[in-house]
Amino acid sequence: MDVDSSGITNITYQLLPGETSFVEGVGDLVWGDFNGDDRLDFFTTAYTDFDFAVNAYSFMGSSSGFERTLTDNDVWQHGASVYDINADGYDDVYDAGYSSGASVYLGSATGLVKYTTLGDWWEGGEGRPPLLVISLIMVKYRS
Repeated sequence: MDVDSSGITNITYQLLPGETSFVEGVGDLVWGDFNGDDRLDFFTTAYTDFDFAVNAYSFMGSSSGFERTLTDNDVWQHGASVYDINADGYDDVYDAGYSSGASVYLGSATGLVKYTTLGDWWEGGEGRPPLLVISLIMVKYRS
């Protein structure tokens, strides 16, 4: 929505032209700059509460709106967050998920790329906090 002196204007199809706005199973939406172009990008999770895979997308900001990119096809993705996990200057996405495991997507010059899916142990099972994942990945990249 855009609000100005003439009222409220729906600009959804201006920012997400054609079928760009068609997504399924979105539960979490997180913002960042995944390709380092200083434009705002966003990621939508493959959010389902059953074992039916749906698509996770990244939307890369451009001068004309957003361009949708298929990033993954997964189930049970919940609780996404953005942080430059590997300190390379690109925002990355950690999706806590459950059942199928947590996923890590690394930012790059071309956008988000799936790095790994971590098993249930990493999701805070057995009394371990999910933030352990971020710490271990950062240690791996910095050593």
